[in-house]
Amino acid sequence: MKQLLNKLIRIKDIIGLMFILFYFLYIGFSMSINKGNNTLNLILLGLTIIYLIIYVLSVFTFENKKVKKVSGKTFKRLKKFIGFVNTVMILVSVISNPFKSFFTIIFSIISIMTYIIHTIIDIAISILIHKVKGFVKGRNENRD
Repeated sequence: MKQLLNKLIRIKDIIGLMFILFYFLYIGFSMSINKGNNTLNLILLGLTIIYLIIYVLSVFTFENKKVKKVSGKTFKRLKKFIGFVNTVMILVSVISNPFKSFFTIIFSIISIMTYIIHTIIDIAISILIHKVKGFVKGRNENRD
């Protein structure tokens, strides 16, 4: 059973790496055909390279728990930052484009609301985890 679980985790990691590489190729292709804002594309390309390095180091290279913990935190924070940048870019593109179709507006609103809801849930989960850890720590101190 453990072997099957390890294989499934490895498959998930490889699929994650493929998505990052495809995103990297997409940004490179967008820059080559002058699609979008080149300054933003360069920023996203740099972030994607950092994201790719951290992903490879945390998933495929190191077995050290401390390195995995630090790279995992950096990976999560960078992922949140990239989500924020993408949300802002969607908002700017919708506001700046006078010729908006109905579907563009709907999908943009859905994307922005999804990001906001995801962020609120993430903050709520972090607060709950912090409260539970404090409660458990307080209980353990009272037992001693």
